[in-house]
Amino acid sequence: MPALAKRRKLWAVGGIMGFLLINYPLLQIFNLDITWGGIPLLVFYLHGVWIAAIFALYALGKSLTSRE
Repeated sequence: MPALAKRRKLWAVGGIMGFLLINYPLLQIFNLDITWGGIPLLVFYLHGVWIAAIFALYALGKSLTSRE
């Protein structure tokens, strides 16, 4: 598989995963009346997904550019 096609597929999978993680069904699972230090669980989930997406995209971009 050419490198460009592989890169496009990986970026597409990353985008779809990011979209699914911040979409309704998973948000509803974490939208509970549970707080940790006065901060709702949903806020921790959203920040965790955001940080994980940043690191995943950084690692993906780094691995794809280092192979060229």
